[in-house]
Amino acid sequence: MKECQGDLWNSGCDYTAVTTNSIIKKNGTLVMGAGVAKQASLRYPGLPRILAEHVRKNGNIPYIVPEYRIVSFPTKYNWKDPSDLSLIRESARKIADILPIDSSCGLSKPGCGNGGLKWEQVKPLIEDILDDRFTVFSL
Repeated sequence: MKECQGDLWNSGCDYTAVTTNSIIKKNGTLVMGAGVAKQASLRYPGLPRILAEHVRKNGNIPYIVPEYRIVSFPTKYNWKDPSDLSLIRESARKIADILPIDSSCGLSKPGCGNGGLKWEQVKPLIEDILDDRFTVFSL
């Protein structure tokens, strides 16, 4: 896992990881109302519906959305709650498994924005899982 300063959306990575939760709204879309999730939903208006369908069928697990080159990175169960360290670690494991070996993925510090966690808590849990295909961006 690499770390750098910069803009996640202009990273040059093949994929962008978007932190998510598992709450589906009455209109059939995933709650993506803040942070990187909101940015992604504004860039790709179809994304909240695609991710809601994935959560409905498969549960709160990572998913690659090929048409948008997005990887969902569940960090919460409910958008109202703080991010969950064990969920972040499990999500990192699954993302490392599903990301194509010859691809790169940019991500923010998962759980550290609206999730309320500190990078010092999260980094030790994922740095041994996410290899050099992954770059963590901070502004």
